[in-house]
Amino acid sequence: MTATGLRSRLDPVIATTAAEIDRWSVQKDAGYRTVAQLFSDKTSDNPKQTRTDARIRRWIDDFPKFTQAWTAGDITTSHLEHIRRSVHNSRTRAALITDQAKFITWATDFDFIDFIDFEHICIYWKNAVDPDSAEPKEQTTKNYFRAQEQGDSSGKLDGHLDPLMFAAYKTAFNFDDQKLFHQNHDNAVFNNAVFNNAVFNNAVFGDAVFGDAEHVPDLTTGQRGAHALMNLVVKGAARPDGSQPEPLITPNPSSPQTPHHRGRQPTRHRRHQHRLRRTIQSNASARIRRHRQTLRTRRRHTTTPVLPPSNTRCRHVPPTNSDRHQPHHRRQPQHPLL
Repeated sequence: MTATGLRSRLDPVIATTAAEIDRWSVQKDAGYRTVAQLFSDKTSDNPKQTRTDARIRRWIDDFPKFTQAWTAGDITTSHLEHIRRSVHNSRTRAALITDQAKFITWATDFDFIDFIDFEHICIYWKNAVDPDSAEPKEQTTKNYFRAQEQGDSSGKLDGHLDPLMFAAYKTAFNFDDQKLFHQNHDNAVFNNAVFNNAVFNNAVFGDAVFGDAEHVPDLTTGQRGAHALMNLVVKGAARPDGSQPEPLITPNPSSPQTPHHRGRQPTRHRRHQHRLRRTIQSNASARIRRHRQTLRTRRRHTTTPVLPPSNTRCRHVPPTNSDRHQPHHRRQPQHPLL
């Protein structure tokens, strides 16, 4: 028996054990919060796989043929998990109970069907049984679009559209994509003709009349799709007269194409610069205030020491107030008066 076959035989036993332990809350008596933690500690099994096995064991009770094939090792846990997640729902449940034998045949025919083909067959079967899919109200609640800015100012797009919105988008997108494809193809043909003519003139006359023609590289499918999407965005943002409400691209101040134009930075960048400028100014003001306070303190507590009286009959002349605040090298010399 192969390792895959042995694993297929052990999965039902592990799943049944996990489901029963979870049903009677035995893991709490052993000091664990979940069954996955208990199995991970005692058997070093993957907690994710343990949770999957327990879910499948609770779900498969209503499918006797799936249970029999799973216990015999004819169908694997991966097949059942894919059926449970991608095929089974409230609208396909009755048809799935009827067609259990078909799915078992598709899953066990390893000579002609691999797991990827099994996934495709499941999609075809679901589309045939449930062509309308979810209700329109359920589909529209899942619509979203997200544009995330990356660290290098590039963007990553992600979203989900219901069938009607996606059909409208796909029609408009394919139209622009085909226009770009034909435009790129015509440019490539023209550039190749110019290049061939230049090569011929260079071979005959020793000089290229048209010069060295630059080859415009063909756009890939993904690049052409990005250009088509931007065309749709520009058309959607345009006014009735074709103008834009505001520039779609803000010129970069450091760009060599617009050296005379200072440009306008994004709002978030301007706010960051304003906060940074205020912080620098406040720090500088604080340093200046501290320095002035230190000077006042030093002036207040600094006095010229008075020489002790000597044996000679002389007295010391104390410095005046104006002399006290002068620098040391500008003070008048102190001479004892006889």
